[in-house]
Amino acid sequence: MSDLKATINQSIADKIVDSVTYPFTVFEHRKPFGGFGLLNTEVKSDDEVSIDSKKFLEQITSPLKSSFKSFEPNEQIIEDLHFNFYSELTSLKENLSECLISFDKVEKHNIDNNDDKLIWDGPDKNYLLETIKNLSNYEEMLISDYSAIDKIIEFKGQITWVRVKLGKRPIFKINGKRFDLNLPSILPSGTAEVWAKHIWLKCVRKKWGICYGWKWTTKETRLLSVSLVDVKFKVKAHAIVEPKGTLVNIYGSFDEFRIDYPILKEIPLEKLGNSYLKDLPVAIFDAGVYAKTIPVLDRSFRVSNINIPSEEGQITVEVTVSQD
Repeated sequence: MSDLKATINQSIADKIVDSVTYPFTVFEHRKPFGGFGLLNTEVKSDDEVSIDSKKFLEQITSPLKSSFKSFEPNEQIIEDLHFNFYSELTSLKENLSECLISFDKVEKHNIDNNDDKLIWDGPDKNYLLETIKNLSNYEEMLISDYSAIDKIIEFKGQITWVRVKLGKRPIFKINGKRFDLNLPSILPSGTAEVWAKHIWLKCVRKKWGICYGWKWTTKETRLLSVSLVDVKFKVKAHAIVEPKGTLVNIYGSFDEFRIDYPILKEIPLEKLGNSYLKDLPVAIFDAGVYAKTIPVLDRSFRVSNINIPSEEGQITVEVTVSQD
């Protein structure tokens, strides 16, 4: 049984929320694109996601306009994405074709020079021909099986900047330890990027103007950078009342916080937002100060335990004290 009990009613909670000036910045986060290295580890950053290549490739092709039509100005975004993606395909195809030309030059050189032949150190000719064919088919929208190009290109999305403001105060009804938040005015802004990483061949040995040694490497390119202002977000949130030391705090938490936009909605912004909100509690009660008001002469007490039972319509703080 508790020694002290205090009740916080709705009007007190409203005054605490009304003490904040709106619009209120909930959090702001900036982080440059971190590369593809983290995708190969078990632990990823909260603001990045490995994008399913097949789904992304399907969205880039025939249904692209319908996928992006809800975002303005969609025509420019579509043009930029098309141009950047197909520029990368062309660049990669030219890179592989350059290697293929070198292979033919080495073969011709070896036929003409029996005494001083070059030893080819690079990809198999059939592989080069097949990959170039797949890239060409994809450029012409003739490919039906994405598995071939899926092995060549990997995609990754990341939020590089996000700022979230509350335009108006949240609406809620206190309910013991946990209550849902209605956020009537969310003002988000930010930048999201989609990057591609694909295979790439680098000439490492050359003789008589002929490259006969090629090394596999990779190339990373930004395909899309979208700056978002007042864009539609899918938001669900709640608050939890928890004691910490002698304080009783309210911690806000996002259950769902996604950009309602193809590909980018896969990035779990609720994890990013919650990592910031956990360090921004609102203190609603100090049990230590409350305990000092116990009217007993020549006695001092300290808080040994705080309990917050689940109940509707109010927050009750039960304080157990012990004598020093």
